Amino acid sequence: MQPRSTEALSRQVENRLTQQDATIKRLEDQVLDLLRQQTTRTSVVPHSIVDNLFARRRLRIPSGPDRYGDSSATVTSRVAASVDDGYAACDDPATCDTLNVTNVDFTITGRNGSDAGESFFHAFYRFLNITVPQKATILSAKLTFVCKTTNNVAATVFRSNVYCERVGDAVAPTNPATFNAIELTSAFAAWDNVAVWTAEDVVDSADITAPVQEVVNLDTFQSGNAMMVLWKDDGSDGGDAGQNRVRIPYDYRDTPAKAVLLTITYLKPGYLWIEEDKMRYSDESGNEQVNVPPDDLVTYEGQVMVYEGNIVWN
Repeated sequence: MQPRSTEALSRQVENRLTQQDATIKRLEDQVLDLLRQQTTRTSVVPHSIVDNLFARRRLRIPSGPDRYGDSSATVTSRVAASVDDGYAACDDPATCDTLNVTNVDFTITGRNGSDAGESFFHAFYRFLNITVPQKATILSAKLTFVCKTTNNVAATVFRSNVYCERVGDAVAPTNPATFNAIELTSAFAAWDNVAVWTAEDVVDSADITAPVQEVVNLDTFQSGNAMMVLWKDDGSDGGDAGQNRVRIPYDYRDTPAKAVLLTITYLKPGYLWIEEDKMRYSDESGNEQVNVPPDDLVTYEGQVMVYEGNIVWN
């Protein structure tokens, strides 16, 4: 066999290099096309730094107590009309006898009066324009009250539960029948042994994430709908006329600026974080999902690519 000439070998190397260059160019064009498509998507990739030409993203993935960072959003809504807050008075705690909406200047929850003639009170508060995405993950929720009266100091026990109406777009009750027909969420927040209120104090409720989440998860709930919260007595102690067994906040009719305020914080879509050695992310609706990445990627910095809402480990 005759040895190949230097010229023939050189041509062979050049041909292979040309083929490799063409392959690299084709791959680069494909990656750039994917990049152009990706820029039209709405996926949010926080803390991202483009790492190289091939569009890998090196993410600073948050963890710890501040893991949500800029991923969360907070909406607030204050009762905005006299017809949207009020209270029910009941001889039997399960059935409303009287509904007070526009004829009083406060709401009341609890139990009052003697054993022979006591009443039970349940309050409602309707909030407009709850701009939370349907089925978003709720991180926290609460009511904020301004105390209208100071309660007696006697040490009887106040017990209550906080529910939402289990409906996608709430309508305020107008009479005892519509109040009694309200379907409550199965989830609720127990709010017991509430300290004595002093007039003009500002008081936050127990966390009501669970009932709010139940409403947001409904197929009939849409961002911008109304939500109603009900604060109901749950067996407060009876036997005397002391008002330490009731709590009385301002309502809209008395002072609109002191009407009850609802605050909801939810997880925004497209966010990544680490919790309990698991990688978590929120999809396009803000729903929390869980991925378990390779061990070497459970760090503050991992390499991921986000495309069309899917997380792909590299």
